[in-house]
Amino acid sequence: MLSGTITDGQIIVDVPDSDDKVVTLILNGVDVTSKNSAPIYVKNAKKVVLSLVKDTVNTFTDSDSYTYEDEEKEEPNACIFSKDDLVIAGNGTLKATGNFNNGIVSKDDLTITGGAINVKATNNGIKGKDSIAIKDGSITVEAGADAFKSDNAEETEKGFILIDGGRFNVTSG
Repeated sequence: MLSGTITDGQIIVDVPDSDDKVVTLILNGVDVTSKNSAPIYVKNAKKVVLSLVKDTVNTFTDSDSYTYEDEEKEEPNACIFSKDDLVIAGNGTLKATGNFNNGIVSKDDLTITGGAINVKATNNGIKGKDSIAIKDGSITVEAGADAFKSDNAEETEKGFILIDGGRFNVTSG
Protein backbone atom coordinates (compact mmCIF):
# COMPACT_ATOMS: atom_id res chain seq x y z
CA MET A 1 0.00 0.00 0.00
CA LEU A 2 1.37 3.38 -1.01
CA SER A 3 0.52 6.70 0.63
CA GLY A 4 2.25 10.02 1.15
CA THR A 5 4.05 12.60 -0.96
CA ILE A 6 7.13 12.51 -3.18
CA THR A 7 8.13 15.96 -4.46
CA ASP A 8 10.68 14.75 -7.02
CA GLY A 9 10.82 11.03 -7.69
CA GLN A 10 9.29 7.95 -9.27
CA ILE A 11 7.54 4.73 -8.49
CA ILE A 12 9.28 2.12 -10.70
CA VAL A 13 8.03 -1.43 -11.26
CA ASP A 14 10.70 -3.78 -12.63
CA VAL A 15 9.88 -7.49 -12.23
CA PRO A 16 11.97 -10.17 -13.99
CA ASP A 17 10.52 -11.69 -17.17
CA SER A 18 10.44 -15.13 -15.57
CA ASP A 19 8.00 -13.91 -12.89
CA ASP A 20 4.41 -14.12 -14.18
CA LYS A 21 2.89 -12.57 -11.06
CA VAL A 22 0.58 -9.58 -11.33
CA VAL A 23 1.93 -6.54 -9.46
CA THR A 24 -0.72 -4.57 -7.57
CA LEU A 25 0.01 -1.04 -6.37
CA ILE A 26 -2.61 -0.07 -3.79
CA LEU A 27 -2.84 3.72 -3.99
CA ASN A 28 -4.06 5.19 -0.71
CA GLY A 29 -3.62 8.96 -1.00
CA VAL A 30 -0.43 9.27 -3.04
CA ASP A 31 0.94 12.52 -4.46
CA VAL A 32 4.01 12.05 -6.71
CA THR A 33 5.75 14.69 -8.79
CA SER A 34 8.69 13.96 -11.08
CA LYS A 35 10.83 16.74 -12.46
CA ASN A 36 12.45 14.70 -15.27
CA SER A 37 10.44 11.53 -16.01
CA ALA A 38 7.24 9.55 -15.40
CA PRO A 39 6.01 9.55 -11.79
CA ILE A 40 4.86 5.94 -12.37
CA TYR A 41 7.09 3.90 -14.68
CA VAL A 42 6.34 0.22 -15.30
CA LYS A 43 9.62 -0.87 -16.81
CA ASN A 44 8.92 -4.61 -16.78
CA ALA A 45 6.05 -6.73 -15.45
CA LYS A 46 3.48 -9.13 -16.83
CA LYS A 47 0.68 -6.87 -15.62
CA VAL A 48 0.34 -4.01 -13.14
CA VAL A 49 -2.89 -3.08 -11.36
CA LEU A 50 -3.31 0.41 -9.92
CA SER A 51 -5.90 -0.14 -7.19
CA LEU A 52 -7.52 3.11 -6.07
CA VAL A 53 -8.63 3.00 -2.43
CA LYS A 54 -12.14 4.33 -1.84
CA ASP A 55 -12.36 8.01 -0.78
CA THR A 56 -8.69 8.75 -1.61
CA VAL A 57 -7.17 11.09 -4.16
CA ASN A 58 -3.99 9.93 -5.89
CA THR A 59 -2.16 12.60 -7.87
CA PHE A 60 0.69 12.18 -10.35
CA THR A 61 2.36 15.11 -12.12
CA ASP A 62 5.32 15.32 -14.46
CA SER A 63 7.28 18.33 -15.69
CA ASP A 64 7.51 19.78 -19.19
CA SER A 65 10.89 18.13 -19.90
CA TYR A 66 12.15 14.55 -19.59
CA THR A 67 15.39 12.66 -19.43
CA TYR A 68 14.58 9.52 -21.44
CA GLU A 69 15.71 6.16 -20.14
CA ASP A 70 15.48 4.90 -23.74
CA GLU A 71 16.58 7.74 -26.02
CA GLU A 72 15.92 5.79 -29.23
CA LYS A 73 12.29 4.99 -28.35
CA GLU A 74 11.82 8.26 -26.45
CA GLU A 75 10.50 6.42 -23.39
CA PRO A 76 8.98 6.85 -20.95
CA ASN A 77 6.83 9.63 -22.40
CA ALA A 78 3.78 9.86 -20.13
CA CYS A 79 2.89 10.81 -16.59
CA ILE A 80 1.88 7.18 -15.96
CA PHE A 81 3.83 4.95 -18.34
CA SER A 82 3.77 1.17 -18.65
CA LYS A 83 5.66 -1.03 -21.10
CA ASP A 84 3.25 -3.86 -20.21
CA ASP A 85 -0.44 -4.45 -19.42
CA LEU A 86 -1.94 -1.83 -17.09
CA VAL A 87 -5.23 -2.04 -15.18
CA ILE A 88 -6.82 0.83 -13.24
CA ALA A 89 -9.42 -0.35 -10.72
CA GLY A 90 -11.10 0.65 -7.47
CA ASN A 91 -13.30 3.42 -6.13
CA GLY A 92 -10.82 6.20 -5.46
CA THR A 93 -9.63 9.09 -7.61
CA LEU A 94 -6.63 9.10 -9.94
CA LYS A 95 -5.32 12.41 -11.27
CA ALA A 96 -2.60 12.34 -13.94
CA THR A 97 -1.16 15.57 -15.34
CA GLY A 98 1.10 15.03 -18.35
CA ASN A 99 2.85 18.37 -18.80
CA PHE A 100 5.53 16.83 -21.02
CA ASN A 101 3.51 14.67 -23.45
CA ASN A 102 0.88 12.00 -22.66
CA GLY A 103 -1.25 11.38 -19.58
CA ILE A 104 -1.58 7.60 -19.17
CA VAL A 105 0.13 5.14 -21.57
CA SER A 106 0.39 1.37 -21.80
CA LYS A 107 2.54 -0.10 -24.57
CA ASP A 108 0.26 -3.18 -24.33
CA ASP A 109 -3.35 -3.40 -23.08
CA LEU A 110 -4.89 -0.70 -20.87
CA THR A 111 -8.01 -1.60 -18.88
CA ILE A 112 -10.13 0.69 -16.69
CA THR A 113 -12.71 -1.01 -14.46
CA GLY A 114 -13.58 1.81 -12.06
CA GLY A 115 -12.56 4.93 -10.22
CA ALA A 116 -12.67 8.62 -10.97
CA ILE A 117 -9.94 9.16 -13.56
CA ASN A 118 -8.90 12.74 -14.34
CA VAL A 119 -6.27 13.22 -17.04
CA LYS A 120 -4.75 16.42 -18.42
CA ALA A 121 -2.11 16.05 -21.13
CA THR A 122 -0.37 18.24 -23.66
CA ASN A 123 -0.59 15.38 -26.21
CA ASN A 124 -2.72 12.19 -25.86
CA GLY A 125 -4.81 11.68 -22.75
CA ILE A 126 -5.17 7.89 -22.44
CA LYS A 127 -3.29 5.56 -24.78
CA GLY A 128 -3.14 1.77 -24.96
CA LYS A 129 -1.06 0.65 -27.92
CA ASP A 130 -2.67 -2.80 -28.17
CA SER A 131 -6.07 -1.83 -26.75
CA ILE A 132 -8.09 0.27 -24.36
CA ALA A 133 -10.99 -1.44 -22.58
CA ILE A 134 -13.24 0.57 -20.27
CA LYS A 135 -15.85 -1.21 -18.15
CA ASP A 136 -16.76 1.49 -15.62
CA GLY A 137 -15.60 4.70 -14.01
CA SER A 138 -15.99 8.41 -14.24
CA ILE A 139 -13.39 9.59 -16.75
CA THR A 140 -12.45 13.18 -17.50
CA VAL A 141 -9.83 13.86 -20.17
CA GLU A 142 -8.43 17.18 -21.34
CA ALA A 143 -5.89 16.50 -24.11
CA GLY A 144 -4.04 18.58 -26.67
CA ALA A 145 -4.36 15.72 -29.19
CA ASP A 146 -6.43 12.51 -28.88
CA ALA A 147 -8.39 11.88 -25.70
CA PHE A 148 -8.21 8.09 -26.26
CA LYS A 149 -5.83 6.36 -28.65
CA SER A 150 -4.96 2.78 -29.58
CA ASP A 151 -2.69 2.48 -32.58
CA ASN A 152 -1.29 -1.04 -33.04
CA ALA A 153 -1.58 -1.34 -36.82
CA GLU A 154 0.81 -4.31 -37.07
CA GLU A 155 -1.48 -6.92 -35.48
CA THR A 156 -5.00 -7.01 -36.97
CA GLU A 157 -6.68 -8.20 -33.74
CA LYS A 158 -5.21 -5.27 -31.79
CA GLY A 159 -5.36 -1.49 -31.94
CA PHE A 160 -8.96 -1.10 -30.72
CA ILE A 161 -10.94 0.77 -28.08
CA LEU A 162 -13.83 -0.98 -26.28
CA ILE A 163 -16.18 1.01 -24.05
CA ASP A 164 -18.75 -1.01 -22.11
CA GLY A 165 -19.75 1.50 -19.45
CA GLY A 166 -18.68 4.56 -17.52
CA ARG A 167 -19.27 8.30 -17.64
CA PHE A 168 -17.13 10.60 -19.77
CA ASN A 169 -16.26 14.28 -19.99
CA VAL A 170 -13.81 14.78 -22.86
CA THR A 171 -12.06 17.79 -24.38
CA SER A 172 -9.46 17.05 -27.04
CA GLY A 173 -7.46 18.73 -29.77
